[in-house]
Amino acid sequence: MFQEKNPFLKSVFSLSRVILLETFGNLGLIYYLFLLCLEMDLTTIHRIGKKAFTIAVAVAVVGTLFPFAFGSCLYYLCMLSHSKLFPLGFLFWGFSLSITGLSVLADILANLKLLYADFGRIAMSAALVSEIFSWALFVLVLSIIKGKDAPWPLMTTAIFVFFCIYMVRPAILWTIRRTGEGEDFNESTICIILTAVLACGFMIDVIGMTSMVGAFVLGQVIPYEALGHRFVDVLQGFVMDLFMPVYFTLTGFRFQVKVFQNGPTWWVMVLTMVVLCVSKFASTLGATYLLDVPVNEGATLGMLMNTKGLLVIIAINAGHDYLALDNSGFAIMFITIAITTMTTALIISILYRRTHRFLLSKHRSVQKLRLEAELCILVCMHEIQTVTGIINLLKFSHATRRSPIWVFALQLIELTKQAVAFFIIHTPSHSSSHTSHSTRANSQTEQLIDTFEKLEHISHGISV
Repeated sequence: MFQEKNPFLKSVFSLSRVILLETFGNLGLIYYLFLLCLEMDLTTIHRIGKKAFTIAVAVAVVGTLFPFAFGSCLYYLCMLSHSKLFPLGFLFWGFSLSITGLSVLADILANLKLLYADFGRIAMSAALVSEIFSWALFVLVLSIIKGKDAPWPLMTTAIFVFFCIYMVRPAILWTIRRTGEGEDFNESTICIILTAVLACGFMIDVIGMTSMVGAFVLGQVIPYEALGHRFVDVLQGFVMDLFMPVYFTLTGFRFQVKVFQNGPTWWVMVLTMVVLCVSKFASTLGATYLLDVPVNEGATLGMLMNTKGLLVIIAINAGHDYLALDNSGFAIMFITIAITTMTTALIISILYRRTHRFLLSKHRSVQKLRLEAELCILVCMHEIQTVTGIINLLKFSHATRRSPIWVFALQLIELTKQAVAFFIIHTPSHSSSHTSHSTRANSQTEQLIDTFEKLEHISHGISV
């Protein structure tokens, strides 16, 4: 971004070094997309119900096609001089305005504690369908860029998808099954998986598409449960901390601040931002209104669909690489999607606060309980030294048979080596048997169980 004004940056980031960094950054982007697609569980769409599925598909399709059409028209209206030199720029312009960022939307819903609510499931399903539809549209846009050879990349990409489903997927799953359950992957298994990601990207690149499509397809065909948290967490930390900063730095190099020294550029950016928000919001609200969705939920969903993710950055970078977008068009789209995403997240967090009708758990406090009602307490313990104070506190509660206390004891154990989190449930019948001692993890867990069993025995109103 400030390379032209800084001699030090010009010497450090010379042309030869930038080419090397671009290879490094694109390599990290391939692995990041592979990990991102692994976490997309398409089976969740079928579990939300028929009506919710219809809403998700309608919002995704209508909320993508209408902004694409408005964005394409806006390109020819506001970028008239550029459209003559870059006639295919409208494809990337409209496509960038029509995308919805799945990961960004998931973070917003998670912060609002709405990810697992009915509205959150519909929003996530709509974003997931929109993500798949956007990738298909992205492949179509790249095919149109090829001109007369457009049918060839489309046909070979479809063949590649079937090849990954029926050939690559069984081979990788067979390789993963060789590793025992609960064990770490050996070096050969990790190398095979990482090489398969690069091989898929190379095959798609030879076909004529961007290598990112290969990583996306491979990530979709491999089940997330097959690799598990161990592989994903280790590779994700390596990719996010080392590779992706390079990719975003190179994207910043393409952003030219001087294009905004021209007054009309600011008005084009503001108009683009208004068209983006209004078209996405209106199309989503209209689709939900026709499907009998409440207006407030439809409006909120329309605002959420304005969020943008990594696919937009990939799209405008691809448009710049294929000479479909100049520096001015790239800068306008970059600033537009950045401001729109940040503004949407801020507005949603302010307007869509979880009111009391969403916080039913607040009504289940001690003050709201009846005198004869039972009180449920979750006890979390990390060290054995804290048990004595917890036991004394439970004794001072004066539980009776008329007003009992149910205690759910949970021992917190720090897991190492990226192990998968799990629960070990100790039932009263098992805890009193002699064989259960051989199955317990350590003596500390055994001591905790015995302590709470004694508490339950001496206290008539406490059940553990």
